[in-house]
Amino acid sequence: MITIKNSILNLSESLLNYRDLSILVRADADALGWLEEFLAPSFSRHSNGQRDHGTVVDCVVDKKRYQECQREYRRGTTRTYSCFTMDGRYDSFPGTTASDHALIFLERFKIVLRLQYESVQQRVCHVEILGRDQTARMRLILMKVVRELATSYAIKEFALPLHGAAFVQSKQGVGLIGRKQAGKTTTLINQLLNHDCEYLSNDRFFIFRESSQWIIQGMPTIVKIRHPSLDLFPQLKTNYLRHSYHRERTLKEVHQNSGIASQTEEAVSLSQAQLFEITGVQTATSAILHEIMTPRLNPRVHSSVRNRLSLSNSMQLLKANVLQPSKTEMIPSVFNPNFDNHAYRKALHLRLLQLAQEIPVIELHQNAVTLEQERKAA
Repeated sequence: MITIKNSILNLSESLLNYRDLSILVRADADALGWLEEFLAPSFSRHSNGQRDHGTVVDCVVDKKRYQECQREYRRGTTRTYSCFTMDGRYDSFPGTTASDHALIFLERFKIVLRLQYESVQQRVCHVEILGRDQTARMRLILMKVVRELATSYAIKEFALPLHGAAFVQSKQGVGLIGRKQAGKTTTLINQLLNHDCEYLSNDRFFIFRESSQWIIQGMPTIVKIRHPSLDLFPQLKTNYLRHSYHRERTLKEVHQNSGIASQTEEAVSLSQAQLFEITGVQTATSAILHEIMTPRLNPRVHSSVRNRLSLSNSMQLLKANVLQPSKTEMIPSVFNPNFDNHAYRKALHLRLLQLAQEIPVIELHQNAVTLEQERKAA
């Protein structure tokens, strides 16, 4: 981990990049170490001493400051604000706004968010994550704030947000989209373990337009693997059961904690760094997009079958998998009060049509038998 000690706040700090966005994060060393593990490979870290950044995020336990913000919050006019992008919805919390800042009260976590706006463009220039007490949830909220800043940046760049996984094969980017439990994560793991592919993303990715090319880049999320999918990959399951893996632990904390991983939850829940450890796969930050695939469970096929979809079917599939947490907001207003959601939605349809015309969308038919054949052949 690359850290610099901050003498004023007594925090460690790291300068994180998502494409052209730079975020200076200051937090305690353990939380910052977990954040850097969680965000890789989509986020990179500056190691050359560069200090330029667009936004500062401070994550600190400060009971006095927490109480000051709490009193201001109670004096203001409050309403519920969309805050963090989830699958098909926003995670929302009560808050209040002033001319140059907003206060969001995460009462159940005993955390207050204070978002300071730049006076001219009304963009977020400083976020304070203020905890009343030291809790494990501080690092999770820190991750959500940094990820939301990156998500807002990507939307403002008119990138296409899609719900799905992504990998790189022979230096070519591939996106995986489809309905829930269609086999996206299973297909991703199969590609990583049996086809020498590099990991890009598990659940969300953005497609950027650069000159005449489409660039695919992941957005970090918790990795969830359902137990039936885990059973399809015996070595992966064996590796998982060696340690007490948990999404909110660093690899160091996992190795220091005795016991084995829990099997009582509906799905295995990991950080990306933990997935990389148990699979031993290589990773990539971004790639030129080659194709988009949608897996289909088909018990009648005896080997994997690929069919290219028509333009109309491709558009239908892409529209169904756009990451749209709200019908009115593509970016939570607290993260960008002046964003023109209407203009983005108009451009979104045209971008999707251009993508469907230029990039093949492939329907991949497979089943447990075909996956086993590929595992044995690898």
